[in-house]
Amino acid sequence: MKVIIIGQTGMLGRDMVSLCKQKGWAVQGFSSQDVDVTNPATLAKLDPHSESDFLINCAAYTRVDDAETKAQQAYELNALGPFYLAKWCAANQVPLVQFSTDYVFDGKKEDPYTEDDGTMPINKYGLSKLGGEIAVRTALKQFYILRTQWLYGENGPHFIKTIRSLAEQKPEISIVNDQWGAPTSTEEVARMACELLERRPEWGIYHVTAAGETTWFDYARRIVALDNLFCSVKPTVTDAYPRPARRPKNGRLDTKKIREIGIVPKHWEEGVKAYLLKNQKNV
Repeated sequence: MKVIIIGQTGMLGRDMVSLCKQKGWAVQGFSSQDVDVTNPATLAKLDPHSESDFLINCAAYTRVDDAETKAQQAYELNALGPFYLAKWCAANQVPLVQFSTDYVFDGKKEDPYTEDDGTMPINKYGLSKLGGEIAVRTALKQFYILRTQWLYGENGPHFIKTIRSLAEQKPEISIVNDQWGAPTSTEEVARMACELLERRPEWGIYHVTAAGETTWFDYARRIVALDNLFCSVKPTVTDAYPRPARRPKNGRLDTKKIREIGIVPKHWEEGVKAYLLKNQKNV
């Protein structure tokens, strides 16, 4: 397998590159500085004659709250960039893998969201990611759009690092208990994505998240317990901690579609335990 990976130095990009190489795939990797997806001219660095099996785009604007005031930057990286990549892929007959998010939904549904549910973002970040989905679907026929959520990994900021830091500074922290989802490691996303590429199912949208579900409060409480941190975690509601970007209260994604093709997501607690063990502090 030959793949081109854009955004190889990001949290997800590093794990994608690492796993693809472990599998013995030929990887042509570029950082977001090497290839600026918002500038079509830099796409000339991509080799159209490499006969790559897939182009995997890991470049993204992920600062959810900042996107409310920097909507243009979010749109350019999350929507315009994927459009340019999709056009390049169409011209060079290379399928595209584009990552998206549960934030394309409004969170009002009671059950987990399926790939066929209608989208309705409630913040600028989600709107930019939906723009990327639409751009890819419009410009290209051969694509996989992989929606995931609540990511954490070896590189970059994420919730586990935040909770560890807060727990070391404060005897008590309050975490919202009315937003639902599945904490998913970037290693797990990379594993499921690679398995999907190996199976090559029908083109389209797939949900790739860890199994199970939890709230940010229970997630934080689990981190503190597993890490033996001396901090009390108290539940609160979203409205008590207003943030620039609204969050969908139900972000749960149905993974039936990937399970039907033989990809089995690991439970979110298994992933969190593995991450904490690998990055030990007080355990």
